[in-house]
Amino acid sequence: MANKKRNALKHGASAREVMLWSERYEDYEALRDGLYQEFNPSGSTEEYPVQTLLDLRWRRRRLECHEQIVIQQRLDEVHKENEYSHHVENLRSFAPEFR
Repeated sequence: MANKKRNALKHGASAREVMLWSERYEDYEALRDGLYQEFNPSGSTEEYPVQTLLDLRWRRRRLECHEQIVIQQRLDEVHKENEYSHHVENLRSFAPEFR
């Protein structure tokens, strides 16, 4: 249960609420308007799947943003490790001179 709570805070995939405090309501509304314009639901029976699609697409968008952030963080780590490794190799190349 604790892992689920941390995941909700980390990427919001299992959050109860569709909108998180850090998200822009205007973006959600723009997506909503586009879907309602495309499908033009009339009545609650038609509205339900459109609303479900809206919520799923919004959460998917959030996960894609989270994924981009995680990938960028890992790329930064690899770059830093490679940079450190490069400096170590440079220092080792000078080692025989100091013997």
